[in-house]
Amino acid sequence: MKRVFVIATFLVAIIVVAIAVFFWQAEKTEEPATLPAPPEKVVQSSQPPPKTLATPDSQQPAPKKSEQPTQKKVVKPIQLRFSPTNGNTLAYSFEGEAETQIDFWFLIAQVMPSDAAKSGGSQQRQKSEIKLKASGELYLKYYAYKPGRWNVAAIIRGLDYQINGQTATYAEAIQYPVAFRMNNKGYISHFKFVKDISPQAKQAVQNLIYMMQVGFAKEAKTTWRTREVDPTGTYRAEYILEQAEPTEPTIHLTKRKLKYLSIKAAQSGLGHAMADTNTRIEHSLHQITLPQKGSWLLSIKQQERTVSTTGSYEWATGNSRFSAHRIARSLSKQFPERFAQFLADLNSPRYIKPKYYATDERLNWIGANLDINGALAKYAEVKQSGIMNASSTAEKFFVNYLRQKPQAAFEVVGILDGDSKAERFDQSTHLTLWRLIIETGHTEAQQAVVQAATESHFSDLTHIRALLYVHDFEYPEAFMVEKLWELHQDMRNSEGLQQMLSDSVPSVDVQTIRERKTMSLYAIGSLGHQEKLNEELKPEIGKQLVANLKNTDDPKEQSLTLTAISNYGGADVLDEIAPYFTAEDSGVRASAYDALRRMDDPAAIAVLAQHYATEKSPKVRQAALQTLVRMPPTAEGIEWARKEALVVDFREGQEALVKVLGENLKEYPENEAVLRELLKQNPSNRVKQEIYEYVVPL
Repeated sequence: MKRVFVIATFLVAIIVVAIAVFFWQAEKTEEPATLPAPPEKVVQSSQPPPKTLATPDSQQPAPKKSEQPTQKKVVKPIQLRFSPTNGNTLAYSFEGEAETQIDFWFLIAQVMPSDAAKSGGSQQRQKSEIKLKASGELYLKYYAYKPGRWNVAAIIRGLDYQINGQTATYAEAIQYPVAFRMNNKGYISHFKFVKDISPQAKQAVQNLIYMMQVGFAKEAKTTWRTREVDPTGTYRAEYILEQAEPTEPTIHLTKRKLKYLSIKAAQSGLGHAMADTNTRIEHSLHQITLPQKGSWLLSIKQQERTVSTTGSYEWATGNSRFSAHRIARSLSKQFPERFAQFLADLNSPRYIKPKYYATDERLNWIGANLDINGALAKYAEVKQSGIMNASSTAEKFFVNYLRQKPQAAFEVVGILDGDSKAERFDQSTHLTLWRLIIETGHTEAQQAVVQAATESHFSDLTHIRALLYVHDFEYPEAFMVEKLWELHQDMRNSEGLQQMLSDSVPSVDVQTIRERKTMSLYAIGSLGHQEKLNEELKPEIGKQLVANLKNTDDPKEQSLTLTAISNYGGADVLDEIAPYFTAEDSGVRASAYDALRRMDDPAAIAVLAQHYATEKSPKVRQAALQTLVRMPPTAEGIEWARKEALVVDFREGQEALVKVLGENLKEYPENEAVLRELLKQNPSNRVKQEIYEYVVPL
């Protein structure tokens, strides 16, 4: 079984070379390099491409003897540029297919000869066939970014995406929105996807869009060359201007891939085994039509054939056909008016939550017939297998298993709870498995963890570990926060009761209750932080924390809630916490400064500076400056630190401000002058040492 898993993980790397011959990337790696001017090309007759799959060019019948060949016009050099307008929308219909014959066993023998030997070698030289078919519509909207550059929003609709006759498990994710940039020479970059979208879906989308990329020369040319990238590697391409008459509405180009300059397999961890690999382009023809002036291409049709060899053996051949053409669609309701809103929509729950149930079909068959004990055994086996990236591969398998079988999250928690003495798993494995449950992210994982944190039949160790890790769910659901609030209130009530009944020295039970009360509130704050993806839940958590702050007169409870607010980090509560900067209790005042720790709003710096100016307690002033050290750097914060560094009158404060200025010296080089001025004041040796961490002595 170990050999089978190794094969499966190896196919993850090889499959890119095998089936991606359909979706060719054309990512720019350098500006097009122009060729010496060749003899002038003559115009060839060209018809608009059909709305079907591309087929090999038919040979034209020879002219009859009585016919005279038509005089062909000379094509004049022309400078090509795309010129979309702000808000411009386009729609394309695309379809394509690819067939690949690949000898996987030969590749396995190259990378893992011992595993191939175990198979007896009987399956070598037998090629497997992979067929990919895809069709759908691509919608685009252009948003002005900078002169000659645009942000582009893209959506794929009506997708049919099949591998060997079956719809790919990640096909739905291919239709999630995506953004990228394009310049007027046609080059594409800076993709933005729904967070943690399936890698296969991400690659499919990128490859489709890159495949339609057309790269222009810097100057007016009739032929030019580019260096571009596709899933196989880096290749040299040639463009030829076939037709460009000012009186005609369209321009015709031909693109041909000439030669691969490097192969990705040879540059990866497979390089030692694949150094002799070569991919040869046997045929390449891309026929492109463009408008005289316009946003992007009108149509493209492609045919390609490649052969991959190692030594003299041809272990893979690929044939692909693709076509796309402009269509009329009303897209006014497909895209928002502002690009910022489109980016915000990438975090919509309808795109994010399904990913926690998305699985990798290359791993599903391994876990399909395993119960939880079998899955844990497989995780340990792979981790100790010695294969490349064994630990991360084992973790990917186990997260995939938990998404494949969501109820297994409850079983893992139960197993960890029953292994409190670490007899089955060592402590490191315990912590890793908790982390993987969190990474799984789905509703069942959240239910399993919050039950472990709140229900009494779990051990104290399980309670604490669940509360430690619950912070890290990236899309927390409302039910989990509600359960944590219930736990916090229960522990608060229990603490009061136990303190009334216990001696002056708190019992272990009281200490555990206090820990759970504190940790549950801290977790609630973290689950509302801006990095979390549940946009609806965040402001509700802020309101709940403020209400909890106002509902107590106990300085300890106030300090506790202010620290939870520091985990929250939302500037929307600034006005609500302002009174606590002047509280009578110094601990509450220090905690009020700590509440600013994760706020990146300039208003937070203004509040800190305002109250620091009137604060008399050295300890609270030190707490304020330590908060500044931990706050996200802002121009306002750095400016205030520069002014304060030369007047602060205690060593701990000087050290804190030196750290703020030094850590941000690269972005704010003017900080160096302040640090050198501080040296002239002859500060303590510790402060001098801190300064010399960032500046060189003169």
